[in-house]
Amino acid sequence: MSSWVDYYRILNVAPDNSIEVIRKAYQRLLLRHHPDKAALVNGLQADSSAAAATASPAPGATALEPDTMMMMTGVTRAPADPSTSDTSVFLLIQEAWETLRDAQLRAVYDAQRSNAYLSLVAAVNEDLVLEDWDFDDGEGCYIYPCRCSGEFVATPRNFAGRVELFGCTNCSLAVRMVYPSTESTVEDDGAA
Repeated sequence: MSSWVDYYRILNVAPDNSIEVIRKAYQRLLLRHHPDKAALVNGLQADSSAAAATASPAPGATALEPDTMMMMTGVTRAPADPSTSDTSVFLLIQEAWETLRDAQLRAVYDAQRSNAYLSLVAAVNEDLVLEDWDFDDGEGCYIYPCRCSGEFVATPRNFAGRVELFGCTNCSLAVRMVYPSTESTVEDDGAA
């Protein structure tokens, strides 16, 4: 993801915040940056209490240091400057909300975000295919042992979302899931 944007950082919320906290943060930013409200908001910016409220996280949100978030998530593009009220800021806020409010889109985004983080900090131990994993019926997930005695855990939903990297439960190693290419499968079927 060459232009990765951290939607949680844009909305100034933590990934474990509830949808209600995220919605409140979105609404607060929407009022501040909506192009139709720009004149009203710019007038309020002179008020120091309004400026202070802009910098604080949403009620109930866990504030994270920007540098820490950048390192943790692999963000290559900084979030919009909260003091700017142009259309691009509004569109980023809207894009963040549209993704995080939908449970399925949020799950896919979170998996991609996790992959971005793992690709920065984890050493890939080996490449795996689905047949390498053991399915645990009791837990409803796939397990692969790590050389440290820990394990790599994946759910069927991870595989359906084509998550590529999985971190060990005990150490800093990761494994990469190699998915069959749909193009090569079609070509192989045609050659047979």
